[in-house]
Amino acid sequence: MLVKLYENKFITISLDKDQDTIQMKWYASTEMALEDDFKDWNRTLVKLVDEHQPSRMLADTQTYFFTINEELQEWSKVNIFEAFARAGVRKLALVMSEEIIAQMSLEQFVDKYEGREITNAYFKTLEEAKNWLTETAPAKLINH
Repeated sequence: MLVKLYENKFITISLDKDQDTIQMKWYASTEMALEDDFKDWNRTLVKLVDEHQPSRMLADTQTYFFTINEELQEWSKVNIFEAFARAGVRKLALVMSEEIIAQMSLEQFVDKYEGREITNAYFKTLEEAKNWLTETAPAKLINH
C-alpha cells in the first residue's frame, strides 16, 4: 500500500512499506524551481528516508525539468547520497525525464556519487523500474 508522506508543487514522496520503497514523483513545475527549492525538497527527502529507512527508492523523473548545476551536484553528494546510504538504501531506480538537458544533469547528479553503496539504474517506464527494484537477477539497463 502506497502512503503519501509529503507533497508540494514540485514533488510527491510516498512510502510503499510492502516493497520497502520510497517513491518520488516530480512534476513539470520543477522547470520553475530555484536552487533553494531543490535543496528544500531533498532535505525533506533525506529526513523521510532516515525516518523510514527503505532499502529501495523509485524516482519518477519523467516530468522532471530542473537542471542540476555542478555546485548542486557536489552539495548532493554529501547532503543526499551519503545520507541515503547511511539510512540503508541499496537500490535507486530512475524513470527517465522527457527533457534531455534535465535528464543529463540528473544522470550526472546521480552518477557523481562515487564509492557508492547504492546501485542505480535508468528506465523508460515505471513498470521496468519497479521490476528491477524487486528482482534479484541483473537488470536490463537502457543505453543512455
